[in-house]
Amino acid sequence: MEPEGKRKRDDARGRGVPTLCVLGATGVGKGSTLNSCFGSDKYSTSSLFCSDTVEPISHILPWRGVGEEVKGVDLCGFSDSEGRDSGFIETMVAYLREQVQSINCFLLLLNSQEARVGVHLKDMLVALKNVFGLPFMKNVLIGFTRWDYTKKGAILRRGVTKEALRSNVNGLLRGLLGHEHDCECVFLDNTVHMCSEAELQELYGEELPRVKEAFDEALGAVRQATLQNAAFLCGSIEGTLAERDVGRDQIEREKAAHVLGDEALASFSALCDEAEVADPDKLSQWLQDSAREARAQLVCGLASKTKPDLEHVMHSVLDSFDEKIADVTRQCAFKNRSAASSFNRSLRVELVDVYTKTASEQRDDTSRPARERFATVYNKYDELVLSFVKRCKGGSLAWQPLMQLQDELGMEQAMAREKILRDDLLRGNALPELSKVVKDQASWGKLLNAQPLPDWLIQSSSRS
Repeated sequence: MEPEGKRKRDDARGRGVPTLCVLGATGVGKGSTLNSCFGSDKYSTSSLFCSDTVEPISHILPWRGVGEEVKGVDLCGFSDSEGRDSGFIETMVAYLREQVQSINCFLLLLNSQEARVGVHLKDMLVALKNVFGLPFMKNVLIGFTRWDYTKKGAILRRGVTKEALRSNVNGLLRGLLGHEHDCECVFLDNTVHMCSEAELQELYGEELPRVKEAFDEALGAVRQATLQNAAFLCGSIEGTLAERDVGRDQIEREKAAHVLGDEALASFSALCDEAEVADPDKLSQWLQDSAREARAQLVCGLASKTKPDLEHVMHSVLDSFDEKIADVTRQCAFKNRSAASSFNRSLRVELVDVYTKTASEQRDDTSRPARERFATVYNKYDELVLSFVKRCKGGSLAWQPLMQLQDELGMEQAMAREKILRDDLLRGNALPELSKVVKDQASWGKLLNAQPLPDWLIQSSSRS
Protein backbone atom coordinates (compact mmCIF):
# COMPACT_ATOMS: atom_id res chain seq x y z
CA MET A 1 0.00 0.00 0.00
CA GLU A 2 1.47 3.37 -0.99
CA PRO A 3 2.34 5.95 1.72
CA GLU A 4 -0.31 8.52 2.63
CA GLY A 5 2.00 11.44 1.81
CA LYS A 6 2.73 10.15 -1.69
CA ARG A 7 -0.96 9.53 -2.33
CA LYS A 8 -1.82 13.13 -1.34
CA ARG A 9 0.93 14.52 -3.58
CA ASP A 10 -0.33 12.43 -6.49
CA ASP A 11 -3.90 13.57 -5.82
CA ALA A 12 -2.82 17.21 -5.89
CA ARG A 13 -0.73 16.67 -9.01
CA GLY A 14 -3.61 14.79 -10.66
CA ARG A 15 -6.14 17.61 -10.39
CA GLY A 16 -6.91 18.76 -13.91
CA VAL A 17 -4.94 15.94 -15.55
CA PRO A 18 -7.02 14.15 -18.25
CA THR A 19 -8.16 10.78 -16.92
CA LEU A 20 -8.65 7.47 -18.71
CA CYS A 21 -10.52 4.77 -16.76
CA VAL A 22 -10.75 1.20 -18.07
CA LEU A 23 -13.73 -1.02 -17.31
CA GLY A 24 -14.11 -4.69 -18.15
CA ALA A 25 -14.26 -8.29 -17.04
CA THR A 26 -11.31 -10.13 -15.57
CA GLY A 27 -8.81 -11.19 -18.21
CA VAL A 28 -10.06 -8.85 -20.93
CA GLY A 29 -6.76 -6.95 -20.98
CA LYS A 30 -7.28 -3.80 -18.91
CA GLY A 31 -3.73 -3.73 -17.55
CA SER A 32 -2.24 -4.59 -20.95
CA THR A 33 -4.22 -1.81 -22.63
CA LEU A 34 -3.12 0.80 -20.09
CA ASN A 35 0.48 -0.37 -20.45
CA SER A 36 0.13 0.11 -24.23
CA CYS A 37 -1.33 3.59 -23.75
CA PHE A 38 1.58 4.68 -21.58
CA GLY A 39 4.37 2.54 -23.06
CA SER A 40 4.93 1.13 -19.58
CA ASP A 41 4.63 -1.95 -17.41
CA LYS A 42 3.11 -0.15 -14.39
CA TYR A 43 -0.22 -1.94 -14.60
CA SER A 44 -0.50 -5.57 -13.58
CA THR A 45 -1.56 -8.20 -16.10
CA SER A 46 -2.57 -11.79 -15.58
CA SER A 47 -3.25 -14.80 -17.77
CA LEU A 48 -5.10 -16.49 -14.93
CA PHE A 49 -8.86 -16.70 -14.53
CA CYS A 50 -8.86 -14.74 -11.29
CA SER A 51 -8.38 -11.00 -11.16
CA ASP A 52 -4.79 -9.84 -10.80
CA THR A 53 -6.08 -6.41 -9.73
CA VAL A 54 -7.84 -6.77 -6.38
CA GLU A 55 -8.52 -3.06 -5.85
CA PRO A 56 -8.59 0.02 -8.10
CA ILE A 57 -5.22 1.62 -8.89
CA SER A 58 -4.15 4.71 -10.84
CA HIS A 59 -0.92 6.25 -12.16
CA ILE A 60 -0.13 9.59 -13.79
CA LEU A 61 2.16 8.90 -16.76
CA PRO A 62 3.17 10.50 -20.08
CA TRP A 63 1.16 9.17 -23.04
CA ARG A 64 3.14 6.37 -24.71
CA GLY A 65 6.11 7.42 -22.61
CA VAL A 66 6.71 10.76 -24.34
CA GLY A 67 3.45 12.70 -24.63
CA GLU A 68 1.23 14.70 -22.29
CA GLU A 69 0.51 13.38 -18.81
CA VAL A 70 -2.66 11.36 -18.39
CA LYS A 71 -4.05 9.60 -15.33
CA GLY A 72 -4.79 5.95 -16.08
CA VAL A 73 -7.23 4.18 -13.74
CA ASP A 74 -7.49 0.38 -13.64
CA LEU A 75 -10.63 -0.82 -11.89
CA CYS A 76 -10.74 -4.31 -10.43
CA GLY A 77 -11.92 -7.15 -12.66
CA PHE A 78 -15.42 -8.52 -12.73
CA SER A 79 -16.68 -12.07 -13.33
CA ASP A 80 -13.60 -13.50 -11.64
CA SER A 81 -13.49 -17.01 -10.19
CA GLU A 82 -13.42 -15.90 -6.56
CA GLY A 83 -16.97 -14.54 -6.42
CA ARG A 84 -15.97 -11.08 -5.13
CA ASP A 85 -17.86 -8.96 -7.68
CA SER A 86 -20.79 -7.51 -5.74
CA GLY A 87 -18.60 -5.94 -3.04
CA PHE A 88 -16.26 -4.58 -5.70
CA ILE A 89 -19.00 -2.46 -7.23
CA GLU A 90 -19.34 -0.31 -4.12
CA THR A 91 -15.54 -0.17 -3.70
CA MET A 92 -15.18 0.98 -7.29
CA VAL A 93 -17.87 3.66 -6.99
CA ALA A 94 -16.34 5.04 -3.77
CA TYR A 95 -12.87 5.08 -5.36
CA LEU A 96 -14.11 7.03 -8.38
CA ARG A 97 -15.98 9.58 -6.28
CA GLU A 98 -13.38 10.13 -3.59
CA GLN A 99 -10.01 9.68 -5.32
CA VAL A 100 -10.40 9.88 -9.08
CA GLN A 101 -13.07 12.64 -8.97
CA SER A 102 -13.22 13.30 -12.74
CA ILE A 103 -12.97 11.08 -15.81
CA ASN A 104 -12.60 12.15 -19.42
CA CYS A 105 -12.91 8.70 -20.96
CA PHE A 106 -14.40 5.44 -19.66
CA LEU A 107 -12.81 2.78 -21.89
CA LEU A 108 -15.14 -0.24 -21.78
CA LEU A 109 -13.09 -3.25 -22.87
CA LEU A 110 -14.58 -6.40 -24.39
CA ASN A 111 -12.87 -9.47 -25.81
CA SER A 112 -13.45 -9.28 -29.57
CA GLN A 113 -13.31 -13.09 -29.75
CA GLU A 114 -16.39 -13.36 -27.52
CA ALA A 115 -17.81 -9.86 -27.44
CA ARG A 116 -20.53 -10.11 -24.85
CA VAL A 117 -21.39 -8.07 -21.78
CA GLY A 118 -21.48 -10.55 -18.90
CA VAL A 119 -23.88 -10.31 -15.98
CA HIS A 120 -21.37 -8.75 -13.57
CA LEU A 121 -20.26 -6.17 -16.10
CA LYS A 122 -23.93 -5.38 -16.74
CA ASP A 123 -24.48 -4.89 -13.02
CA MET A 124 -21.43 -2.63 -12.82
CA LEU A 125 -22.74 -0.45 -15.66
CA VAL A 126 -26.21 -0.33 -14.10
CA ALA A 127 -24.63 0.64 -10.76
CA LEU A 128 -22.67 3.45 -12.43
CA LYS A 129 -25.83 4.68 -14.13
CA ASN A 130 -27.80 4.60 -10.87
CA VAL A 131 -25.11 6.41 -8.91
CA PHE A 132 -23.69 8.86 -11.48
CA GLY A 133 -26.66 9.23 -13.80
CA LEU A 134 -26.97 8.36 -17.47
CA PRO A 135 -24.68 11.23 -18.74
CA PHE A 136 -21.57 9.17 -17.89
CA MET A 137 -22.31 7.13 -21.05
CA LYS A 138 -21.34 10.18 -23.13
CA ASN A 139 -17.77 9.58 -21.95
CA VAL A 140 -17.75 5.84 -22.80
CA LEU A 141 -15.49 4.53 -25.55
CA ILE A 142 -15.80 0.81 -26.38
CA GLY A 143 -12.55 -1.06 -26.93
CA PHE A 144 -12.39 -4.55 -28.47
CA THR A 145 -9.21 -6.35 -27.38
CA ARG A 146 -7.39 -9.28 -29.02
CA TRP A 147 -8.24 -7.86 -32.45
CA ASP A 148 -5.90 -9.42 -35.01
CA TYR A 149 -5.04 -6.80 -37.66
CA THR A 150 -3.62 -9.33 -40.15
CA LYS A 151 -5.25 -10.88 -43.20
CA LYS A 152 -5.19 -14.24 -41.43
CA GLY A 153 -7.08 -12.69 -38.51
CA ALA A 154 -9.77 -11.36 -40.86
CA ILE A 155 -10.22 -14.83 -42.35
CA LEU A 156 -10.41 -16.56 -38.97
CA ARG A 157 -13.08 -14.12 -37.77
CA ARG A 158 -15.42 -15.74 -40.30
CA GLY A 159 -17.11 -12.54 -41.36
CA VAL A 160 -17.30 -10.92 -37.92
CA THR A 161 -16.68 -7.31 -38.87
CA LYS A 162 -16.00 -4.12 -36.95
CA GLU A 163 -19.38 -2.80 -38.08
CA ALA A 164 -21.21 -5.87 -36.77
CA LEU A 165 -19.52 -5.65 -33.37
CA ARG A 166 -20.21 -1.91 -33.12
CA SER A 167 -23.87 -2.42 -33.92
CA ASN A 168 -24.44 -5.46 -31.69
CA VAL A 169 -22.72 -4.15 -28.57
CA ASN A 170 -24.16 -0.64 -28.88
CA GLY A 171 -27.62 -2.11 -29.28
CA LEU A 172 -27.14 -4.22 -26.17
CA LEU A 173 -25.91 -1.23 -24.13
CA ARG A 174 -28.77 1.01 -25.28
CA GLY A 175 -31.26 -1.67 -24.27
CA LEU A 176 -29.53 -2.16 -20.90
CA LEU A 177 -29.01 1.46 -19.86
CA GLY A 178 -31.52 3.49 -21.90
CA HIS A 179 -29.23 6.04 -23.57
CA GLU A 180 -29.94 6.96 -27.19
CA HIS A 181 -26.51 7.42 -28.81
CA ASP A 182 -23.96 4.92 -30.11
CA CYS A 183 -20.55 4.87 -28.43
CA GLU A 184 -17.44 5.09 -30.58
CA CYS A 185 -15.36 1.89 -30.84
CA VAL A 186 -11.65 1.08 -31.14
CA PHE A 187 -9.99 -2.24 -31.94
CA LEU A 188 -6.83 -3.18 -30.06
CA ASP A 189 -4.15 -5.84 -30.19
CA ASN A 190 -1.78 -5.22 -27.27
CA THR A 191 0.66 -7.77 -28.69
CA VAL A 192 2.23 -4.84 -30.54
CA HIS A 193 3.29 -3.29 -27.21
CA MET A 194 4.09 -6.55 -25.42
CA CYS A 195 6.56 -7.95 -28.00
CA SER A 196 10.00 -6.81 -29.04
CA GLU A 197 10.66 -5.50 -32.54
CA ALA A 198 12.31 -8.80 -33.52
CA GLU A 199 9.34 -10.76 -32.17
CA LEU A 200 6.90 -8.52 -34.04
CA GLN A 201 8.86 -9.05 -37.25
CA GLU A 202 8.69 -12.80 -36.66
CA LEU A 203 4.95 -12.64 -36.01
CA TYR A 204 3.81 -10.30 -38.76
CA GLY A 205 6.52 -10.24 -41.39
CA GLU A 206 5.67 -7.90 -44.26
CA GLU A 207 2.34 -7.02 -42.62
CA LEU A 208 4.08 -5.39 -39.64
CA PRO A 209 3.88 -1.76 -40.91
CA ARG A 210 0.14 -2.11 -41.50
CA VAL A 211 -0.33 -3.75 -38.07
CA LYS A 212 1.57 -0.93 -36.34
CA GLU A 213 -0.42 1.67 -38.24
CA ALA A 214 -3.72 0.09 -37.14
CA PHE A 215 -2.53 -0.12 -33.54
CA ASP A 216 -1.34 3.49 -33.53
CA GLU A 217 -4.68 4.58 -34.98
CA ALA A 218 -6.58 2.74 -32.21
CA LEU A 219 -4.45 4.24 -29.43
CA GLY A 220 -4.77 7.64 -31.12
CA ALA A 221 -8.55 7.39 -30.86
CA VAL A 222 -8.26 6.57 -27.13
CA ARG A 223 -5.91 9.53 -26.63
CA GLN A 224 -8.22 11.88 -28.54
CA ALA A 225 -11.26 10.83 -26.49
CA THR A 226 -9.30 11.27 -23.25
CA LEU A 227 -7.97 14.71 -24.15
CA GLN A 228 -11.03 16.16 -25.87
CA ASN A 229 -13.99 14.85 -23.87
CA ALA A 230 -15.36 17.20 -21.26
CA ALA A 231 -14.50 15.82 -17.83
CA PHE A 232 -17.22 13.82 -16.14
CA LEU A 233 -17.22 14.90 -12.50
CA CYS A 234 -17.67 11.87 -10.29
CA GLY A 235 -18.42 14.07 -7.28
CA SER A 236 -21.23 15.92 -9.07
CA ILE A 237 -23.67 13.09 -8.78
CA GLU A 238 -27.02 13.96 -10.28
CA GLY A 239 -28.87 11.42 -8.21
CA THR A 240 -29.96 11.81 -4.61
CA LEU A 241 -29.27 9.58 -1.64
CA ALA A 242 -32.36 7.66 -2.65
CA GLU A 243 -30.82 6.98 -6.07
CA ARG A 244 -27.69 5.65 -4.41
CA ASP A 245 -29.89 3.45 -2.27
CA VAL A 246 -31.39 2.08 -5.46
CA GLY A 247 -27.92 1.03 -6.54
CA ARG A 248 -27.25 -0.60 -3.18
CA ASP A 249 -30.66 -2.27 -3.27
CA GLN A 250 -29.87 -3.71 -6.69
CA ILE A 251 -26.61 -5.14 -5.42
CA GLU A 252 -28.36 -6.74 -2.45
CA ARG A 253 -31.10 -8.15 -4.64
CA GLU A 254 -28.49 -9.48 -7.06
CA LYS A 255 -26.73 -11.20 -4.16
CA ALA A 256 -30.05 -12.65 -2.96
CA ALA A 257 -30.83 -13.92 -6.46
CA HIS A 258 -27.50 -15.76 -6.69
CA VAL A 259 -28.05 -17.21 -3.20
CA LEU A 260 -31.44 -18.52 -4.35
CA GLY A 261 -29.77 -20.16 -7.33
CA ASP A 262 -27.11 -21.77 -5.13
CA GLU A 263 -29.72 -23.00 -2.66
CA ALA A 264 -31.90 -24.46 -5.42
CA LEU A 265 -28.91 -26.30 -6.87
CA ALA A 266 -27.83 -27.57 -3.43
CA SER A 267 -31.36 -28.81 -2.74
CA PHE A 268 -31.53 -30.64 -6.07
CA SER A 269 -28.05 -32.13 -5.50
CA ALA A 270 -29.13 -33.43 -2.06
CA LEU A 271 -32.22 -34.95 -3.65
CA CYS A 272 -30.04 -36.72 -6.21
CA ASP A 273 -27.69 -37.98 -3.49
CA GLU A 274 -30.63 -39.64 -1.75
CA ALA A 275 -32.03 -41.21 -4.92
CA GLU A 276 -32.19 -44.99 -4.88
CA VAL A 277 -30.54 -47.05 -7.61
CA ALA A 278 -33.01 -47.28 -10.47
CA ASP A 279 -33.42 -48.31 -14.08
CA PRO A 280 -31.65 -45.67 -16.25
CA ASP A 281 -34.84 -44.79 -18.15
CA LYS A 282 -36.87 -44.34 -14.97
CA LEU A 283 -34.05 -42.40 -13.35
CA SER A 284 -33.75 -40.12 -16.40
CA GLN A 285 -37.47 -39.33 -16.30
CA TRP A 286 -37.35 -38.71 -12.56
CA LEU A 287 -34.37 -36.39 -12.95
CA GLN A 288 -36.09 -34.42 -15.72
CA ASP A 289 -39.28 -34.03 -13.69
CA SER A 290 -37.39 -33.05 -10.54
CA ALA A 291 -35.19 -30.57 -12.43
CA ARG A 292 -38.25 -28.92 -14.01
CA GLU A 293 -39.92 -28.61 -10.62
CA ALA A 294 -36.77 -27.17 -9.01
CA ARG A 295 -36.38 -24.66 -11.86
CA ALA A 296 -40.02 -23.58 -11.65
CA GLN A 297 -39.65 -22.93 -7.92
CA LEU A 298 -36.43 -20.98 -8.58
CA VAL A 299 -38.17 -18.82 -11.21
CA CYS A 300 -40.89 -17.94 -8.69
CA GLY A 301 -38.31 -17.02 -6.06
CA LEU A 302 -36.23 -14.96 -8.49
CA ALA A 303 -39.19 -12.96 -9.76
CA SER A 304 -39.53 -11.03 -6.50
CA LYS A 305 -35.77 -10.35 -6.35
CA THR A 306 -35.05 -9.29 -9.91
CA LYS A 307 -38.08 -7.75 -11.59
CA PRO A 308 -38.38 -5.33 -13.21
CA ASP A 309 -34.86 -3.85 -13.36
CA LEU A 310 -32.63 -6.90 -12.83
CA GLU A 311 -34.20 -9.35 -15.24
CA HIS A 312 -30.79 -9.97 -16.80
CA VAL A 313 -29.68 -11.24 -13.37
CA MET A 314 -32.60 -13.68 -13.40
CA HIS A 315 -31.53 -14.96 -16.82
CA SER A 316 -27.93 -15.25 -15.64
CA VAL A 317 -28.89 -17.20 -12.50
CA LEU A 318 -31.17 -19.48 -14.52
CA ASP A 319 -28.50 -20.05 -17.18
CA SER A 320 -26.01 -20.96 -14.47
CA PHE A 321 -28.57 -23.19 -12.76
CA ASP A 322 -29.36 -24.99 -16.04
CA GLU A 323 -25.67 -25.55 -16.77
CA LYS A 324 -24.84 -26.80 -13.29
CA ILE A 325 -27.97 -28.92 -12.94
CA ALA A 326 -27.00 -30.70 -16.15
CA ASP A 327 -23.70 -31.63 -14.47
CA VAL A 328 -25.54 -32.82 -11.35
CA THR A 329 -27.87 -35.04 -13.39
CA ARG A 330 -24.93 -36.51 -15.32
CA GLN A 331 -23.14 -37.23 -12.05
CA CYS A 332 -26.29 -38.79 -10.61
CA ALA A 333 -26.69 -41.03 -13.67
CA PHE A 334 -23.02 -42.05 -13.45
CA LYS A 335 -23.34 -42.72 -9.72
CA ASN A 336 -26.46 -44.78 -10.39
CA ARG A 337 -24.68 -46.92 -12.98
CA SER A 338 -21.64 -47.36 -10.72
CA ALA A 339 -23.76 -48.33 -7.71
CA ALA A 340 -25.82 -50.79 -9.78
CA SER A 341 -22.71 -52.32 -11.34
CA SER A 342 -21.01 -52.70 -7.97
CA PHE A 343 -24.08 -54.20 -6.28
CA ASN A 344 -24.84 -56.60 -9.15
CA ARG A 345 -21.21 -57.69 -9.35
CA SER A 346 -21.16 -58.48 -5.62
CA LEU A 347 -24.52 -60.26 -5.90
CA ARG A 348 -23.28 -62.36 -8.83
CA VAL A 349 -20.12 -63.37 -6.93
CA GLU A 350 -22.23 -64.24 -3.87
CA LEU A 351 -24.62 -66.46 -5.85
CA VAL A 352 -21.81 -68.23 -7.71
CA ASP A 353 -20.17 -68.97 -4.34
CA VAL A 354 -23.45 -70.39 -3.05
CA TYR A 355 -23.72 -72.61 -6.14
CA THR A 356 -20.11 -73.77 -5.85
CA LYS A 357 -20.73 -74.70 -2.22
CA THR A 358 -23.94 -76.53 -3.11
CA ALA A 359 -22.18 -78.51 -5.85
CA SER A 360 -19.33 -79.40 -3.47
CA GLU A 361 -21.74 -80.60 -0.78
CA GLN A 362 -23.68 -82.79 -3.22
CA ARG A 363 -20.48 -84.25 -4.66
CA ASP A 364 -19.25 -85.29 -1.20
CA ASP A 365 -22.61 -86.59 0.09
CA THR A 366 -22.62 -90.30 -0.76
CA SER A 367 -25.71 -91.06 1.34
CA ARG A 368 -28.05 -90.39 -1.64
CA PRO A 369 -28.13 -91.61 -5.22
CA ALA A 370 -25.92 -89.64 -7.61
CA ARG A 371 -28.74 -88.53 -9.92
CA GLU A 372 -30.76 -87.28 -6.96
CA ARG A 373 -27.78 -85.26 -5.80
CA PHE A 374 -27.27 -83.78 -9.27
CA ALA A 375 -30.97 -82.90 -9.41
CA THR A 376 -30.43 -80.81 -6.30
CA VAL A 377 -27.59 -78.99 -8.05
CA TYR A 378 -29.68 -78.63 -11.22
CA ASN A 379 -32.68 -77.12 -9.38
CA LYS A 380 -30.42 -74.76 -7.45
CA TYR A 381 -29.53 -73.11 -10.78
CA ASP A 382 -33.05 -71.77 -11.33
CA GLU A 383 -33.36 -70.76 -7.69
CA LEU A 384 -30.22 -68.63 -7.86
CA VAL A 385 -31.15 -67.05 -11.22
CA LEU A 386 -34.53 -66.06 -9.77
CA SER A 387 -32.81 -64.72 -6.67
CA PHE A 388 -30.65 -62.48 -8.84
CA VAL A 389 -33.68 -61.19 -10.79
CA LYS A 390 -35.47 -60.28 -7.56
CA ARG A 391 -32.50 -58.71 -5.79
CA CYS A 392 -30.57 -56.97 -8.60
CA LYS A 393 -30.52 -53.20 -9.01
CA GLY A 394 -30.54 -50.78 -11.90
CA GLY A 395 -33.14 -52.54 -14.03
CA SER A 396 -31.72 -53.00 -17.53
CA LEU A 397 -28.23 -52.46 -16.11
CA ALA A 398 -28.58 -55.93 -14.55
CA TRP A 399 -29.01 -57.72 -17.89
CA GLN A 400 -25.30 -58.26 -18.68
CA PRO A 401 -24.36 -59.48 -15.16
CA LEU A 402 -27.45 -61.76 -15.29
CA MET A 403 -26.18 -63.34 -18.49
CA GLN A 404 -22.69 -63.64 -16.98
CA LEU A 405 -24.17 -65.24 -13.86
CA GLN A 406 -25.89 -67.93 -15.96
CA ASP A 407 -22.64 -68.64 -17.83
CA GLU A 408 -20.72 -69.07 -14.58
CA LEU A 409 -23.46 -71.18 -12.99
CA GLY A 410 -23.54 -73.30 -16.18
CA MET A 411 -19.80 -74.00 -15.92
CA GLU A 412 -20.16 -74.97 -12.25
CA GLN A 413 -23.10 -77.20 -13.14
CA ALA A 414 -21.18 -78.95 -15.93
CA MET A 415 -18.26 -79.68 -13.58
CA ALA A 416 -20.65 -80.91 -10.88
CA ARG A 417 -22.36 -83.30 -13.35
CA GLU A 418 -19.00 -84.70 -14.42
CA LYS A 419 -17.91 -85.36 -10.85
CA ILE A 420 -21.20 -86.50 -9.33
CA LEU A 421 -22.14 -88.75 -12.30
CA ARG A 422 -18.61 -89.98 -13.00
CA ASP A 423 -19.64 -93.64 -12.89
CA ASP A 424 -22.46 -93.08 -15.43
CA LEU A 425 -20.00 -91.21 -17.62
CA LEU A 426 -17.51 -94.11 -17.53
CA ARG A 427 -20.28 -96.65 -18.34
CA GLY A 428 -21.41 -94.55 -21.29
CA ASN A 429 -24.88 -93.91 -19.84
CA ALA A 430 -26.79 -90.88 -21.05
CA LEU A 431 -26.33 -87.92 -18.71
CA PRO A 432 -29.06 -85.45 -17.64
CA GLU A 433 -29.25 -82.23 -19.63
CA LEU A 434 -27.65 -79.10 -18.31
CA SER A 435 -29.62 -75.91 -17.58
CA LYS A 436 -29.96 -73.60 -20.56
CA VAL A 437 -29.28 -69.87 -20.42
CA VAL A 438 -32.62 -68.08 -20.14
CA LYS A 439 -32.86 -65.18 -22.59
CA ASP A 440 -36.22 -64.98 -24.32
CA GLN A 441 -39.42 -63.63 -22.80
CA ALA A 442 -41.30 -66.95 -22.97
CA SER A 443 -38.56 -68.77 -21.05
CA TRP A 444 -38.52 -66.05 -18.41
CA GLY A 445 -42.30 -66.36 -18.05
CA LYS A 446 -41.98 -70.10 -17.53
CA LEU A 447 -39.13 -69.66 -15.01
CA LEU A 448 -41.05 -67.02 -13.04
CA ASN A 449 -44.05 -69.38 -12.97
CA ALA A 450 -46.74 -66.87 -14.01
CA GLN A 451 -45.32 -64.11 -11.85
CA PRO A 452 -45.34 -60.72 -13.66
CA LEU A 453 -42.11 -60.03 -15.51
CA PRO A 454 -40.31 -56.79 -14.63
CA ASP A 455 -40.42 -54.22 -17.45
CA TRP A 456 -36.65 -54.12 -17.77
CA LEU A 457 -36.54 -57.92 -18.21
CA ILE A 458 -39.15 -57.78 -20.98
CA GLN A 459 -37.30 -54.96 -22.79
CA SER A 460 -33.87 -56.57 -22.41
CA SER A 461 -35.21 -59.94 -23.59
CA SER A 462 -36.68 -58.28 -26.68
CA ARG A 463 -33.38 -56.59 -27.52
CA SER A 464 -31.41 -59.82 -27.11
